[in-house]
Amino acid sequence: MKKTLFFLIIFLIFNNNSFSDTNIASEYNSLLCKNKINQKYIEEIDKLKIKKIEIDTNNYRRWTVNSIRIITNSFRFTPEKYKGRFDASVLVTYENNIQCFFKGRIRHSGDAKDHIKLLGNSIIQSLDIHLNEGHIKGITKFKLYLPGTRGIVSDEILQAEILRSLNYISPRTFNVNVRINQGEAEMLLQEKAAKELLEYNNRREGPILEGDQRFFFKLVENIPDNQLSNNSVGTPELRSKSIKTMLAKQSNSRIIFKSENHKTMSYKALTNLNLIYLYYSNKFQDQKNNFNYFDYDLDNTLLGFFKPEHILKLDIYNLLMQATNSQHALSVSNRKFYWNSIEKYFEPINYDSNININRQSPTTTTSILRMPISKYFYQSFDSLEKKLDNLNLNKIHNNMLLSGINLS
Repeated sequence: MKKTLFFLIIFLIFNNNSFSDTNIASEYNSLLCKNKINQKYIEEIDKLKIKKIEIDTNNYRRWTVNSIRIITNSFRFTPEKYKGRFDASVLVTYENNIQCFFKGRIRHSGDAKDHIKLLGNSIIQSLDIHLNEGHIKGITKFKLYLPGTRGIVSDEILQAEILRSLNYISPRTFNVNVRINQGEAEMLLQEKAAKELLEYNNRREGPILEGDQRFFFKLVENIPDNQLSNNSVGTPELRSKSIKTMLAKQSNSRIIFKSENHKTMSYKALTNLNLIYLYYSNKFQDQKNNFNYFDYDLDNTLLGFFKPEHILKLDIYNLLMQATNSQHALSVSNRKFYWNSIEKYFEPINYDSNININRQSPTTTTSILRMPISKYFYQSFDSLEKKLDNLNLNKIHNNMLLSGINLS
């Protein structure tokens, strides 16, 4: 039955799309902006709203076969073998119909099956995109997420703006209309944790670190894709075991080739964060504690290197994540950090919050009070309230309009 379905979908898609004349590569032969625009326009492109992004894979058939295999494979989590990169063309249309063409490499993004859908005879899915040359508003590496895979889109963009206003590292995030081959959808564009993210947030280039998920899915990778929930098939218990093998990794490891100082800084940062991960692994389930892995956090006292101002800033971040039902971003498997070599502490990079501000109960945690808490925990309430009272709401509102969201 599954083989029959597979070939039926292949036939429908190829029969409908194989002779499509919408491939943008036929119109653009090199990296360029089609319209003749002056230097001032280029300098102020950040003030232009993205109207549409169109993506065409160079090898449409191979991409489609890979996508169908993701949809039809029998496991609930997408195997890594289906996440290879494909050459593609990217056309960005800004306001006033300014168009820019790029060549890049794309791959499927996302672990769960909610990151890919069959819409009619077309497939639409979350993507990880690297541009070979050029940039979109200064961004060269970004993700395109299907609606619902990162929570409420307007909430995600609002939170990104609030965090940046509070001097936290937050990726630029946009709500955009997207065409991927023949499939069209409204998607969330979010820049990846890379050099451009640090530059935009006024940080010097330094180590970007995250939880290494290589072994995180080992115990659950063969769980069948059926109608049962993750809780019903026991994934929380299995992941609470596999999370104990998790250490950190450096996502921008190539900076070690820049200088001996970058190499030494990266080595020390990764070593220290691994010690904090090991401390976590030995604390959330021990003689005193028996938490699920997603109910217990990394220790802000250690991340802040015992400095009160840094610990308080980390506590405020955690509190804001909880206040917006973004506990998913606090799970150790989802954490990303920037090693601030000047102030010497690990700064959080907002990522994968799965936010839903108006939801009455949390989406990820089962614990009312997340542990461990520092001695500055209660102080963080007053501090956050004061910071929120002093936000420039007009600036946030205008930035959200440019990001494709209109809230009162």
